[in-house]
Amino acid sequence: MEECKTIVILGYGRSGTSLVAGILNSLGINMGERLYEKDSFNPLGYFEDVDFMWLNNEILERVLQKNSIYDGFNNLPPKREEILKQNKKFSKKIRKLIKKKNKSKVWGWKHPLTALTIDLFLPYLRNPYFIVCKRRKTDIIKSVLKIKKNNINHISKVIDAYNERINNFFTRHKHLKKLEVKYENLIKTPQKEIRKIIDFLEISPTKEEFEKAVRMVLPKKRIKRFSNKLKNDKKIKLKRLIYYFRWCVNYPNKFLRIPRVLYRRIFNISNT
Repeated sequence: MEECKTIVILGYGRSGTSLVAGILNSLGINMGERLYEKDSFNPLGYFEDVDFMWLNNEILERVLQKNSIYDGFNNLPPKREEILKQNKKFSKKIRKLIKKKNKSKVWGWKHPLTALTIDLFLPYLRNPYFIVCKRRKTDIIKSVLKIKKNNINHISKVIDAYNERINNFFTRHKHLKKLEVKYENLIKTPQKEIRKIIDFLEISPTKEEFEKAVRMVLPKKRIKRFSNKLKNDKKIKLKRLIYYFRWCVNYPNKFLRIPRVLYRRIFNISNT
């Protein structure tokens, strides 16, 4: 009988979390029924579970007590103690969401803000496996700057803060199963790195699933071609418009105060 597992991907945005989540999805792991739609910034898809995206944003918004979502590219993360104070308010929602996901024996999720909220989720996770995504800081900064303009030194500080938060989490929980995946190695030798992930998770994908996972690692030229194709895709823009209205329904007091970062992401608008 297959062992129950919950796979959590941790890492700062633009560090390869979407690629790793896409690989897991290709290997047959349920990464969510509703995934955030792909766009020109991530032409292969974010593989980001919308349920966790909404909940993480709600938690961080509560911490900040502002009428806007937390911008992980712009803002330094709030103190861990402030996030832990939200346990009483969100424990029921978290339990309900995890119970829903546990209908799958092996499942996982990826959302960058989980690096900040993971302490709230951990008590309810069934046999968790953690994959931590690493990438050269200079490359992360270059990738972030393609999405939004910001001070390089500030971005560097935010990246360091996220990495410190993740490192401290595993220092407190040394018993947890963890695998570090370096983006550079994954691009250079995808078969080898994907095998490491398979061995770590102790799963048995089919040959077709393994080949599909390897195909997720595309050369830059092909990714750029996909990206250009998606920039003016009307179907994608319509889906993002639907996401916008869903956000307004969930957070009516923010109807005209949706933060610029989310607006740009929804409608796929560059900062140039």
